Amino acid sequence: MNRIRATLESINARATALCKTTALFFLAAMTIVILIQVFCRYVLNNPLSWPEEAARYMMVWMTFLAAPYAYREGLFARIETTTDFMKPRMRNILERTLHILIILTAIIYLSQAIWMVERGGMMTSSALGISMRYVFAILPISFILIVTIGIEKLIARNEPEQA
Repeated sequence: MNRIRATLESINARATALCKTTALFFLAAMTIVILIQVFCRYVLNNPLSWPEEAARYMMVWMTFLAAPYAYREGLFARIETTTDFMKPRMRNILERTLHILIILTAIIYLSQAIWMVERGGMMTSSALGISMRYVFAILPISFILIVTIGIEKLIARNEPEQA
């Protein structure tokens, strides 16, 4: 079990580091594209057709790249008022249950994401003219990572406490 946990930790650490870096890249690129659009629209009085669409797709990618990173690092907002008053054993059961629910939800979304990627091949974006398959491609990647991170967290939770 330790070997599986170590392997998952290694894979997830590398994957989420790449997700974080790429999400930051998309944030920077999205900011630049929006600034270009503002300049063209208000200074040159000649708005471009593609920046809004490009920024929207970059935001989708940024969001779905940041989600696995945020899940692994425990950065999602949560209410701890209730769990602060729980005994450690009960808190552990609740956290395991939540990880199982997250895994199951991600698996359900994964099946839908695969369907969206397949259907996206039949659609083209209006301004950029790219296949929507490329826009939707991040969805299954994100959900697969969320599943593997959830499994990593479950395995870590099931290990006995070291004294």
